Amino acid sequence: MIAFVMYTIYFTRLVNSSMLKDYKRMGMFVAVGPAAYTSTTFTSLGIQASKVLPATYLGLNGAYPVGYIWEAIGVPVGVFFWLFGFWNFLLATISVLFGVKKLHLDLTWWSLIFPQAGLTIAAIQLGNVLGSRASGRVLCSHDPPSDCLAVRGSDDGPRRAEEAGLVSWYGRGRRGRGRAP
Repeated sequence: MIAFVMYTIYFTRLVNSSMLKDYKRMGMFVAVGPAAYTSTTFTSLGIQASKVLPATYLGLNGAYPVGYIWEAIGVPVGVFFWLFGFWNFLLATISVLFGVKKLHLDLTWWSLIFPQAGLTIAAIQLGNVLGSRASGRVLCSHDPPSDCLAVRGSDDGPRRAEEAGLVSWYGRGRRGRGRAP
């Protein structure tokens, strides 16, 4: 609800007023965060609903698979919010690029971190749910992507990746000491 009010004020200001000053435009990336984390929430809700909700939920007595209905609603809503967040990301990026010559370090630069992390997490999660092999290639840069911890979320992913010679950094310090758990 608060994000809805924020978006209303944000888009009203963009339409009715002039653009932000060049050095303050980094703050436009804040608009990416609510949509990205809402996408993650709905996607997670859709994935977990079939595992958590009993067949008799809502008094349907198992006539309909309620968890799968939640999944059928949650994942498309998650995709919609991810696209909305990505649209805000593109809007902010284009506006920043138009004023890039006048940029200087400002407190609004912190808005680059948290919202983009949410958009990335949502993209990874949607890639997993939709069965996208592209998310594995982009995040792990190797085949098969099932060896990557970030894509599949398995506990032994780093060990398998190191044994396969795909990574050599897991658990190692500057001098190469340490071992994978």
